[in-house]
Amino acid sequence: MSILTLNDVSLHRNGRCILDVREAVLTQGDTVAVLGPNGAGKSSLLKIISGETVPTAGQICFHGKPLTAWNRLERARHLGVLPQSSQVGFPFTAEEVVAIGAIPLSMRKRQIAQLVRRAMHDTDVGHLAEQPYTRLSGGEKQRVQLARVLVQLSQAERPPLLLLDEPTSAQDLGHQHLLMQTLNDLRVHRDFTLLAVLHDLNLACRYGQGVWVLNHGHLQQVGAADAVLTPETVEQYWHYRPEKVTTRQHHFALL
Repeated sequence: MSILTLNDVSLHRNGRCILDVREAVLTQGDTVAVLGPNGAGKSSLLKIISGETVPTAGQICFHGKPLTAWNRLERARHLGVLPQSSQVGFPFTAEEVVAIGAIPLSMRKRQIAQLVRRAMHDTDVGHLAEQPYTRLSGGEKQRVQLARVLVQLSQAERPPLLLLDEPTSAQDLGHQHLLMQTLNDLRVHRDFTLLAVLHDLNLACRYGQGVWVLNHGHLQQVGAADAVLTPETVEQYWHYRPEKVTTRQHHFALL
């Protein structure tokens, strides 16, 4: 069952085509990695799907309904975005930033506090609750923002969609896998669908059910990671030919 469809979606700026996606379908319950070299249009794609940017043409449907037909509160409870970075202009603590996710929800303070504690525990930032957000490292801020989005989507009446723009970019190796495992748990146990821009092809191989490869604003390859990410494909779009190996756990990696 599809949760998101794009048909003839394009974005033009100053007479130049930034993005041109003829057709794309995101299956409910999958983790799909959006891949491509720098400037391929990955972040632009996420901004269009989130509603932050209005496409020049085309239609996006979310749960079978045009994205433009969702009211703002309803959409906020079902579609969350984790950007590359988020600036907070007030001296909030990490816990207060996470609680911002409850703005679209109609809940009592005690219920919100429980949601905030759970989200911060799930993202390994519970110990930072009283710390000023501005003093956190880049990786800590990413995990705090993920906790905020989890609170925002906690009361979704339909399976939620989470868009992530390079969620592991500021994480050390251990936290990269902790974050990806947390996201996978959300997919398995809480019916999340995940669309994540990634630069690390091996994270896409290990955690994704599918990949979308963008290049020059066009969706070039769609499919399972092991089928799409061949040495030939990587060389075609990233100008580097890796060796493809299979691990003892039957994962594959690109070296």
